[in-house]
Amino acid sequence: MTAGDSRKFEAALEAFNDLCDLAPDDLERRLEELDNADPVLRAEVEALLRADRRTAHPLDRRAVDLLPELGASSAGSARQPHRIGEYEILGVLGLGGMGVVYEAQQESPRRRVALKLIRPGLLTQDRLRRFEHEASVLASLSHPGIAQIFAAGTAGTPPELQPFIAMELVQGLPLDQFVQERNLDLRARLALVASLCDAVHYAHGKGVVHRDLKPANVLVTADGNLKILDFGVARMTDADVDTWTRGTQVGEVLGTLPYMSPEQVTGDPEAVDLRADIYSIGVLVFELLAGQRPLDLTQRSLAEAARVISEEEPTTLGSIDRSLRGDVETIVGKALEKDRERRYPSAQALASDLRRYLAHEPIQARPPSRTYQLARLARRNRGLVAGLALTMLVLTVGAVTSTALFLRSQHNLGRAQEAEARWRDAAQRAEVETRVAREVSDFLSGLFEVSDPSGAAGARVTALELLERGRQQIAEGLADQPLVRAELMNTMGRVYFNLGQYAAAAPLLDDTIAALRAEPDADPLELATALFSRGEVYHYEGELEPVEAYYAEALALREANLPPGDLLIAHNLDVLGRLYRDLGDPQHMLRARELAQRAQTMRIEGGADAMARSESLQSLGFLAMAEGDLDGARDLIEQALAMREELPSERFRVPELRHTLASLHSARGELAEAEAFYRQGVEESRRIFGERHVFVAHNLSGLAFCLQAQGELERAEATFVEALDLIPNPDSPIGRQVRNGLAFVKQDRGDLDGAEEIYRDLVAASARRLGADHAMTLVHRNNLASLLLDRGDVEGAVEIMSEVVAAHGRAGLETPDRALAVRNLANYLGQLGRQEESVMRFEEYLELCGKIFGEASPQVARAQELLDGQRAAGGR
Repeated sequence: MTAGDSRKFEAALEAFNDLCDLAPDDLERRLEELDNADPVLRAEVEALLRADRRTAHPLDRRAVDLLPELGASSAGSARQPHRIGEYEILGVLGLGGMGVVYEAQQESPRRRVALKLIRPGLLTQDRLRRFEHEASVLASLSHPGIAQIFAAGTAGTPPELQPFIAMELVQGLPLDQFVQERNLDLRARLALVASLCDAVHYAHGKGVVHRDLKPANVLVTADGNLKILDFGVARMTDADVDTWTRGTQVGEVLGTLPYMSPEQVTGDPEAVDLRADIYSIGVLVFELLAGQRPLDLTQRSLAEAARVISEEEPTTLGSIDRSLRGDVETIVGKALEKDRERRYPSAQALASDLRRYLAHEPIQARPPSRTYQLARLARRNRGLVAGLALTMLVLTVGAVTSTALFLRSQHNLGRAQEAEARWRDAAQRAEVETRVAREVSDFLSGLFEVSDPSGAAGARVTALELLERGRQQIAEGLADQPLVRAELMNTMGRVYFNLGQYAAAAPLLDDTIAALRAEPDADPLELATALFSRGEVYHYEGELEPVEAYYAEALALREANLPPGDLLIAHNLDVLGRLYRDLGDPQHMLRARELAQRAQTMRIEGGADAMARSESLQSLGFLAMAEGDLDGARDLIEQALAMREELPSERFRVPELRHTLASLHSARGELAEAEAFYRQGVEESRRIFGERHVFVAHNLSGLAFCLQAQGELERAEATFVEALDLIPNPDSPIGRQVRNGLAFVKQDRGDLDGAEEIYRDLVAASARRLGADHAMTLVHRNNLASLLLDRGDVEGAVEIMSEVVAAHGRAGLETPDRALAVRNLANYLGQLGRQEESVMRFEEYLELCGKIFGEASPQVARAQELLDGQRAAGGR
């Protein structure tokens, strides 16, 4: 650079510092004056202003620039240096509140870098400490979405030390400019924001809060990769770090005002944590989607702007663009909550919700009732929804009572009444488009959704009729649009599943999977959702054999298409672990524990909410219970229950844990405590869900088993009958469980005819529904054999148990159920006097116990006693 060039730059920099804080009208006037005197100088000054992004929005200024001690006049003597240490200065990249950023050439290794210096005149001891802290913070960050720091230090000699940071030179466009120039659609913009969240979450995990996120600090390269710049106002979240116990004084604000959270504008450093960045991302994504910010801060003083940010409600996305109503509006609204406790707990949680939306899955930002499972129907096919709207209006009068009852069980009665009121208004208007379609979808999905996936429809027959009509219309109206049809069928399959209508859900999900596999452009995450749902249908039906393939493929697709640690992956792992737990053999139990612990770790590291963490504790508690560790199981379930009881929105998930605690007390022989928990669960379920909910049946069933164990057979039988009356589908898993318990009590009370009728019906139904060799069918056949033994029909019992043992042998699995069947057969053979065969079966039982429970287990010792006793009885 020549001496003339240096003088030109000095003049341009002086003019820039004089003009950068002016209001738009004053700035334009001064630029015109400058143009009259020196057009070339005006052009250079405008280039500096553009680099600093000050002309587009007058309030896009770092608030630190507005503080009196940082007045622009202090930088008036700045000159562009020729060299800083080993860095040759090539040109100016930008200017900010605390420093100048140059493009520079590093000597060794030889590369272009961005070199950041503090402005001359601002170098106080406090500023130097902050600058040094910025370097140490950035040095700890290594993520593809964050501009990498290469070196940090000082040049020159005291008292003219010049601190600098050399960092990665990113060639790209600011995020907002990139999406505009590429004309990206909604999904592509949200995908970019999700990637931004990944990088921010990484920094948060290292203890760094950016506190100045805005489009200018997020560059996107030509190949679409995103880089976050300027952690210059970042601070460590650890309050024990000495540099920050004194670094930011009360009343000082760091950041760019329109993107600052309410707690940031107060200037209280103790109030600012990682959720301030969540708010900034909310403003950023709002601006990317709506073309404006959620709060209008133009022509406002700093104090007035701070008041607006702290007090006024932001504009909603849906009021600007009706197509953004629903999930997108909800996600952004949660990020923009003024109360930081109501925002997303982490950037990863925000990213997960964005990806759930992109995968057409329910978002976590919704209340647990999630009354919107059919929202895609409205967005993707207005005409079809209008037809459903007409059907809904015909059914409204007859369905109002059952609808209110059902939605009350979902702690959402108020929303249901509001939706119905909107419906009546909409029916009187001619316009039946986006808003009406959205309300129809919300109302219908709220009508169909149940909180317990194994629940049944009960009195909601009109809802099922409507759902069937909608299924037919979608199938007929979208035959030429396979991907659209697949998406809607997937949603409807989930609705049928949530209603406990597994037979209806299965073919819809099968059709969805086939359609998505046949389309090369299908979204792999949508296929993962369909596979996962199909696996759940099998799982809740008790058909465990095909479940693993569906869960495993869904998991592989999610791991391939979501970032590591995504909470959807954790949920998939958790549910796959529950399957392995249900299979019960030692190898599967080990795998179940591995997956449950992995899911718990991912949820904790991914910033999952308390509900998700409680689900992990619940899974681990069930595992401990299955492994016989009743004390450990109780501790885990009590922790999960305590967490869930602190979440008012999750109160409908409390009774299931109360039921589990009751089961634990029962297994420990603490029958009085178990009975108290079961009774509390019955009352709680009735209060939350209504008199005829499946959770009431679950707790009544547990109570009945508890009463039976205490010898109160008459009350136990009456309680089983009461529970069975609440289950519309007696062949559902809970229906079979209750009927089996009822047969037990009848058998104990001597009503052998009644018990045998139930057992034979269960055997036939299970064989028909699940197969003759299915594990549940074999359990019912085992119980029937015990009934025949009570009747004195030992030969009949031996015949049935021989078939059961043979079926277990064909399965080739060494499970506790198989060991029990072999032991029972050995006993029955002994009663018939077939001693040699009995001894052989007891030897087989001993071998199985060793393989299943371990040679040192009590089960092996007991098996040896039985074998020895049978051998001793051989001569009698």
